[in-house]
Amino acid sequence: LIGYRIGEGRADLAKEQGMRSMATTAICATACSAILYLLSGRFLGLFSSDPVAVRLCEELLFLTIVVAPFFAINMVLFHALRAAQDVRWPVLASQILTWGFGLPLAWILCVHFEFGVVGVWYAFIFEEALKALAMCLRWQRSLFVKDSFGDS
Repeated sequence: LIGYRIGEGRADLAKEQGMRSMATTAICATACSAILYLLSGRFLGLFSSDPVAVRLCEELLFLTIVVAPFFAINMVLFHALRAAQDVRWPVLASQILTWGFGLPLAWILCVHFEFGVVGVWYAFIFEEALKALAMCLRWQRSLFVKDSFGDS
């Protein structure tokens, strides 16, 4: 839909569609993550009887609630920008933030601060939040600058 609306010269409708899709997806992803977390006590015991492992899984499922909206925003706007022929910028921004920020932060939190796998998830949350911000800023800017799609 976004690609069609951009092709019709209706950037205003494309912007609305992207924002509506982003909000809907973020809400649905967060709700699904919350439901999984709330039901985790019922199904984690199927995989392990170790209370430490179950507690860690519950903590990671809780952190999934936090990361879900950012991840959803990234997925929607990444593909919305691609549909609007802005391919290179989202890929570069995503790769730079993942390898230049997320991976080093995960290593620092995991190894130096000894958070273990939870540190990796904290880094993932920060990385996804930064990517969501970057995608939102690009989405807002790209739709109001004439011929900005495809120029990156």
